Amino acid sequence: NFENLNFYLQEDTINGDTILTLTDDKGTDISGSNVNVGMAGSTSTLQVGDKVNLLTNSNGITADGVTYGRLQQGVSIEYEFTTDLSGNSIVATVDKAPVKTTEQSKSPVETQIASAAFVNSGADTVAGSGIANAVQTAGRSSAEMFGASGGGNMRYKSGSYSDMRGYNLALGFAKAIQNNAGKLTYGPLLEYGWGNYTSQLDSGIRADGNTKYYGIGMIVRQDNNSGLYYEGSLRYGRMDADYASGDLIGADGEKVYASYDSSSSYYGAHIGIGRVSKLNDTVKADIYAKLLYTHQSGDSVTLGGAGNGEVYDFDEVNSTRARSGARLSKENCERGTYYVGLAYEYEFDGEAKATVKGLSTPAPSIKGSSGMLELGYIIQNKDVNAPAVDIGLRGWSGKKQGFSGSINFIWKF
Repeated sequence: NFENLNFYLQEDTINGDTILTLTDDKGTDISGSNVNVGMAGSTSTLQVGDKVNLLTNSNGITADGVTYGRLQQGVSIEYEFTTDLSGNSIVATVDKAPVKTTEQSKSPVETQIASAAFVNSGADTVAGSGIANAVQTAGRSSAEMFGASGGGNMRYKSGSYSDMRGYNLALGFAKAIQNNAGKLTYGPLLEYGWGNYTSQLDSGIRADGNTKYYGIGMIVRQDNNSGLYYEGSLRYGRMDADYASGDLIGADGEKVYASYDSSSSYYGAHIGIGRVSKLNDTVKADIYAKLLYTHQSGDSVTLGGAGNGEVYDFDEVNSTRARSGARLSKENCERGTYYVGLAYEYEFDGEAKATVKGLSTPAPSIKGSSGMLELGYIIQNKDVNAPAVDIGLRGWSGKKQGFSGSINFIWKF
């Protein structure tokens, strides 16, 4: 009269093993029960035709109206198998080994998307306020320090979604050189970012984690006297992230805790071109286009937690984004400058792939279009040695949704 009989195969289970032996001389009656089979995630893959005696009694077994369920390994792998009464034993036979990954195996891969998106936000800081601040502060006789910072709360729609909250910082030195066309600004930088994320599948499975990156880079920009400018940057560093979820369904049909830590390198680059045109004495228009690329290396992690143990092999994540936009700025006498801008961005790749025991998991992707509206005000201090303060807010919709903001202090001596 047990409703459910859950057999859990341990790591050392092999073909022909017997899990439970009963000795009641009247035999065993499991009629009307549900029989399920699970395996530890670290168990070696069973082969087609392997048999496991789940329950045996030499005095006989009665199994009328028994329902046989699935065979799952850890939280990631599903098998096709046949379970039936053979002689005095309930025998499970593997038909396909393994057959596919579970839908929930997408959850651990979402971390790779969240991390890649966060590293991309660092690229936006460098390619945006980072270069702009470097141009304003760069000295002609010596290198001057510049900095840029920003943060926000963004949702990345990846088939499911990941909510990313974080802060980005870039700090470097810039020098300006006058040339026949105008002014060339260049310099090295350090970057750092830290944040946390929440991912959720359509099935309701939630995971949380933290991520950070740190690296070095270089920026360069040529501003011509005609208003035309072109720019670029290079970045290299490391990204660390962790994952934790208590919502994954284990081999026994119950929720289990799973976690891992991941670390990988990244590198990226961007190029851009634009033109600043003066519409009247106080209004300027900046029309630009940028191409941004980021590569995040793969990693291999073991899923921790009771009953898990699967090894996830993450592929590299490549992001290629094209962005075009325009910004209008209006001087407010000597007190500052208002600005407003619009931009369109398209992600050409942004897919995170992984395998478990050679089988591909569902792959989240942030490929697609997004739109951006920005508003800001630069407070210009009358004291030449006091900083200008750039306060900006950007709202996004489309493949990525949410807002980001920045407060930057610009010193010019």
